[in-house]
Amino acid sequence: MSNYNKTPPKKHRRANSILVALILLTLIWLVWPAPETYVKNNTLTTLRPTWPGNLLIGHRLSSHTYANMPEALGSGEYNPTRIQDRSRLQSWTWFDELRLKILKNRQQNKDPQDPFTLPSSPLSDLWQNTDNTVVWLGHASFFIRLDGITFLTDPSYGPSAGGYPRLLPEPAADQLRGLDYILLSSNQPYHANKQTLAQLRAHNPSTIILTPLGLPQWLNEPAESDPLATPDLIQEAGWFQQYHTYGHVTVTLMPARSWSGPTLSERDRTLWGSFIVQTPVHTLYFAGSSGWGGHYDQIARHFPDIDYAFIPIGAYQPESVMSKSHLTPDDVARLCQTLHPKHIIPMSYGTYDLACEPLSEPLEKFQELAAAGLLGGEAHILEPGQIFALP
Repeated sequence: MSNYNKTPPKKHRRANSILVALILLTLIWLVWPAPETYVKNNTLTTLRPTWPGNLLIGHRLSSHTYANMPEALGSGEYNPTRIQDRSRLQSWTWFDELRLKILKNRQQNKDPQDPFTLPSSPLSDLWQNTDNTVVWLGHASFFIRLDGITFLTDPSYGPSAGGYPRLLPEPAADQLRGLDYILLSSNQPYHANKQTLAQLRAHNPSTIILTPLGLPQWLNEPAESDPLATPDLIQEAGWFQQYHTYGHVTVTLMPARSWSGPTLSERDRTLWGSFIVQTPVHTLYFAGSSGWGGHYDQIARHFPDIDYAFIPIGAYQPESVMSKSHLTPDDVARLCQTLHPKHIIPMSYGTYDLACEPLSEPLEKFQELAAAGLLGGEAHILEPGQIFALP
């Protein structure tokens, strides 16, 4: 009769139990959300002394990503306990991308192509005078001369962006020279393009690039000798922070409800935002890309006297997907009634066919809002390439 006992000794069973418990605890630790982290540029001035910085979220197995904070950006100070739905911290996801692709394909198969095209003027010499002027270069990109300082916003001039063909002629980089500042609201492919920025740098070697947190590192990937990332030529800021600027201009990064990253694998690893530009005479608001949220109350609270507002009006259908980062026509009216800008210039329409509404619809809806007096201020609709004198 064999003395072999199939039951392991008690000490072996205890060791196996401890090993299994350690494995389970390790797995739980890895997938459990990492502690909340707040970041900002500690070398810059922050408008709100109690502002802890921008929130980073994620798991220990994944890279931390920047978060939207819609409920936390109401009229009061930031309080994490006010965020009831943590899912609203997330921005654009692969599921949103898939839903938009499916719905957009259905829309194109069902309806004929919208024949709408934007008229475009040849980009003439921008240095003929020193008056306050603005030139729309398509989507969210503007050349702006304000009280002697020149700005360029969100340059991305390739033949396509994010897989969507550009529907307007591309401006030549050598016509955009003598720039004091380039403002990047995010590294979405429709708002920033490394090749475009390299071409602009060749004609503007001393231009300072102002970005949200993380974009200097993105611009310098892969690591190489790249003048775009020279510390004295590029600055990063968190929300409510003022950049180091020269002369009589102040530039502040303000919140937006949006996302970042040229691809899904790079989603939200850098911050996004909007800009307030101030001179002793004027205040300008550049919204970048943003959906509706409590941050507009904060912008109005800190900057109650806005002269010029550059507002995105397109790519809002289907609302269940696009409202995360874009404004509906009703939202455009709410924004203007919140910020009370004296002059409104629409943008982010007609350059890329990004969403399900017809290409002509955003401008038509905007004109209806203006005609009904729902914008408050005076609306100015620009043709791409047109040199427009700011009132």
